[in-house]
Amino acid sequence: MTSSRALVPATRQRWGLIAVAGALLAVAAIAVESSFLQTMSRHGTSVFTWELVGSSSRADTVLTRWGATGRSAAVTASWIDFAFILGYTMILFGLSRALASRARGRGVIGGAILAETTAGVALAAGAANTVAKILQLVILGWNTGQPLPGIGFAAAVLNYLLLLGAIVGCMALLLLNRRRPLGRTDIPSGVS
Repeated sequence: MTSSRALVPATRQRWGLIAVAGALLAVAAIAVESSFLQTMSRHGTSVFTWELVGSSSRADTVLTRWGATGRSAAVTASWIDFAFILGYTMILFGLSRALASRARGRGVIGGAILAETTAGVALAAGAANTVAKILQLVILGWNTGQPLPGIGFAAAVLNYLLLLGAIVGCMALLLLNRRRPLGRTDIPSGVS
């Protein structure tokens, strides 16, 4: 019979593998997407400016400046970006879940709570970016009327804030897991 304590490393390993798979997916997506992003920039507007366009007049200006070539690159980059979104969500979610498992296994309840919260924030960032990307694809079809640019802007800003929160949460968890938790009793005698 397998104890629940023995399942903790297996669970942690599974979440770690999800994070690694996400990293591979994100890197592959960036590699494929980069030439399309460069085409967008060469035609007058970077991906970040596009994601934060916010108004109908700015959307019209960007689409006109891009022309058919820039718009085509933006459409292709947007579709590829769904793989990048999934990849970074898997990295942050898998890492935070693996660290939650580790914290629970070490009896560090605060770390487990932070890790679970970070996992939720990572999922919310991916969801917000997915909404923003869908709206960008709709706007790329010359559907620039409000409220689409405004909602897309709000979703993009929300994504950036949540993404920052998930990254900071993962960094804090990595630092917390490097330190010996208070009350740890598995330290051999004579070692401080």
